[in-house]
Amino acid sequence: MSSTVYNVHIRELEDIVIAASAALALEVTISPKPGNVHRYRDSYDTRFEHYIISSSAVIPVITESVKRGYLLGLNVISYCSVNIGRLIYEGVRRAREWHRGGNTNLGTMTLIIPLAIATSSVIVDCKLLNLNRISGVLRRIVEESTEDDAIYFYKAIRLANPSYLSRLDYWGLPDVFDPLFKTKIRGRGITLLDILKSSSLWDIVLRELHLGYTNILGPYLQVYIEFNRAYDWNTASILTYLYILSNEVDSIIRRKYGLTLALKVKNYAKNVLKRVLKEGNLNPVFEL
Repeated sequence: MSSTVYNVHIRELEDIVIAASAALALEVTISPKPGNVHRYRDSYDTRFEHYIISSSAVIPVITESVKRGYLLGLNVISYCSVNIGRLIYEGVRRAREWHRGGNTNLGTMTLIIPLAIATSSVIVDCKLLNLNRISGVLRRIVEESTEDDAIYFYKAIRLANPSYLSRLDYWGLPDVFDPLFKTKIRGRGITLLDILKSSSLWDIVLRELHLGYTNILGPYLQVYIEFNRAYDWNTASILTYLYILSNEVDSIIRRKYGLTLALKVKNYAKNVLKRVLKEGNLNPVFEL
């Protein structure tokens, strides 16, 4: 990822909290977002409003993440004491307390909490967003993660209990639903880094966390910026989603329905994106 600095003035740490919470709410309002809950589509166990509620419920956790990131930037706490695993778990727990739907934020908490920590750490001595520095902090947080981080991350997965997760999801590691998972993690000295290394080959979200958001802060962000110059934010977001879907094998589709269908969806997304750009409207998206 090339060194990129954005002239975004962050006046207060609260700006990061507001931006993160708004991002969570806006993400689910993107419509129509193929295969996902959005303003005009609910799933069998989770509704649009459950996601909106979740975006507010996690504000205290995002606030704590920003505070810890700032302390990290001041060298008051070390990377291994950031408690990334606990913060992700707390985000999932708080959301679950506020609605009776299914999993609404395991993936988003796994991405937004570390990003909030890293961003607040970087702006300690510079109010500009230096993506290289943010990525570096993200990688180091993961590299210096602990057994406690791994345990709390397992707890977050168990609590969210996503429908696509199998009992042997993390190859070579203790079963997520093993009653003795804590003992086995401590006995083998497993950290969050070990979990990410094992799963990054087939899970897009965990791969990004493992690699310091190389794609999110790099090509995918640039694609969104280009689309946003020509379209409103909703259309730009849908086009960016289609771009990512056409360049990745979707982790959830692969685990739910197998690699063959995941590859079919990938190719279909590529064709739909081409048609949308050619026709100048979102009608082809409704076919996905």
